[in-house]
Formats: sequence, C-alpha cells, structure tokens
Amino acid sequence: TTMKGASNPPAKQKKERRELPGTTDYLVQRWGYYLVILGTDLVQFVQKLRHPFFDIYFRIWTFLGDKAFYITLVPCFFWLPNADPKLGRLFTLLLTFIIYWGNFIKEVFRLPRPASPPVWRRKVEHDYGMPSIHTMSAFTMTSYLLWTWESQGLISWTGPAPIIGAIWVFQVALSRMYLGVHSPLDLATGLLLGTCFLSLWIQFGDAIDHFLTNDPRVPIVSAVVILLGILLHPRSITTPSYSRAMVMLGLALGLMTGTYLQSNFFWKDGIWIVQSLHRTSRIFCKISSKITHLALHGSITLGIDDSIVFGIRNAQLGLLHLASDPDAHHDIHLWVVHPSRSHSAG
Repeated sequence: TTMKGASNPPAKQKKERRELPGTTDYLVQRWGYYLVILGTDLVQFVQKLRHPFFDIYFRIWTFLGDKAFYITLVPCFFWLPNADPKLGRLFTLLLTFIIYWGNFIKEVFRLPRPASPPVWRRKVEHDYGMPSIHTMSAFTMTSYLLWTWESQGLISWTGPAPIIGAIWVFQVALSRMYLGVHSPLDLATGLLLGTCFLSLWIQFGDAIDHFLTNDPRVPIVSAVVILLGILLHPRSITTPSYSRAMVMLGLALGLMTGTYLQSNFFWKDGIWIVQSLHRTSRIFCKISSKITHLALHGSITLGIDDSIVFGIRNAQLGLLHLASDPDAHHDIHLWVVHPSRSHSAG
C-alpha cells in the first residue's frame, strides 16, 4: 500500500503536465514560462499606478495599437486628396502579414499570459501571450510610415516625428502591461519580430508592389500563397488565433485581387469598364452577404468555418475599397451629366 501511495502523486503530476501543451517539449518554451513568471513582478509594479483615469487612458492606447485602428486608416491612403495608393497597399499588406505571423507564433510556442491573480486583468484573453501583436503592430506600422514619409521628404529624422512615434509605441506597450495581458517577454518579442518584419518590408516592399501591379501571374500566386497560409497555420479549438489570421488572409486576398484588376483591366479603357467593376462589386457583395448569413446561422449543416466566412467578407471589402476610386467617380459623373464636357476633357 505504501509503495502504491508513493507512486500515485508523481503519476498524477505527470498526467497534469501532459495536459499543458509544450511545457516540456522545447527549451524555448521552458525558458519562456520561466521568463513570464519573472516578469510578473514588473507587471505588478506597473499596476501600482491603477486609477480609473489610467484605466481609460491605457484602454485608449491599447485601441491605438489594435488592428481595428489601423484598418480604419486604410481608406485614408486611397480616398483623401493627394492620397498615396502605393503606400496604402503596402501598409495594408504589412498589417495582414504582421497579424498572421503574430497569431502563428502564438500557436507555435503557446506561452501563457501573466497569471491572474496576482496580476489584475480587465478581461480574459483566450489566446496565448507571446508575442504582443499590439506592440509589434504599433512599432512596425509606425516605423514604416515614418520611413516612407522620410524617404519622400515629408519629415526629417531630426524633427519631432520620430519622437512622437517612439512615444506612441511606448504607450501602447505600457498599456498592455498595465492591463495585465502581457509580460515584458511578450513586449520584447513583439519589438524584435517587428524589427525583423520592418526590415524585410523595407527591403522587398517595392518589389512586392511592382509584382502586384504588373505581373500577370498575380491571381495564381495570390491563390497559392493564401491557400498555403490556410493550410500551414496551426489550428486550435480553444483560441481565436486561427480565425483572426484567416480574416487577415481574406483582407490580403481582396487587396491583391483588387490591385491586380485595377492595374491591368480597369480604369484603362474608359467609363464602361469602371461601371462594370462597380456592378461586379455589388454582385460580389450580395453573394458574400448571402454566404455569410447562411454560414453564421447554419455553419454546422453547411460545414463552413466562420473564419473562412469572415475572410470572404474582408476579401469583398478589399475589392469594394479599390473599386471606389474618386477619379473614376468624377469621370462617371461627367459622362452621365455632361457627355460633351467629358469628351472634351478627354
């Protein structure tokens, strides 16, 4: 009896450790768990600032590092006066790239967020901690905008813009610790990965845009890339990482397809091509809306994954967004209201 009693606790402990995926599989994960625990003290130190004012203040900064904020900026690159469509394309694709790989890495290493308690946490996050996608997005997107504007002569590295950018990134990162959802390890990993992604985008961004706007193989390459992204991403039924990544793939697919159509077919042969694009976009909108409605209300019977459905909707938004060219709208108005003025302008 004594021998059985002595052997039971280790067996129970071994079973519990197997239920935590990856805790003993990789050296990186073991060290990651250790560093997350060590960083808890720093998170608690930051949370000594807790006050209702700071609760709201840092929630605002968290939103300013979220993908929803950056997506709201995308139309500005296309619709505002003196817009820069190339920057808008590369900005959007970089955002999808960051969020996809951020969620991918979360599922690979599966490192936890700071334990609560002792850390105060405003709400429960259902995905893993490392890396901090908010920190990675804030650093990469801000740095890419600063680099682009400096190369265009709009700002200077010796001016206030880099200081404002640094404060922006710092506040977003600090907000993630204040809200108790990330450890210093998550923030540092986000900055490191953001630096790598930024370097790659600065090096290859122009080549990617040139490919999307000039190469006839864009539809095939885009389809293959998106399909590989869907198949290779780790899947989990307990976290939303896969669904979030699929939404970004849908946005990327819509943007790449719209860019290819815009550059190679539309806005080149006159008003009728522009009008046909808008008709096609409206039809695509109706079809995808029907698919979304059916899938969300009968996903079990249809066998359609919700993330794929939202990806379809984002692809639709990407196409509609590129279809809404202000110059094309102006040309349509002139042609319909004053055909003679339209011809004379041409």
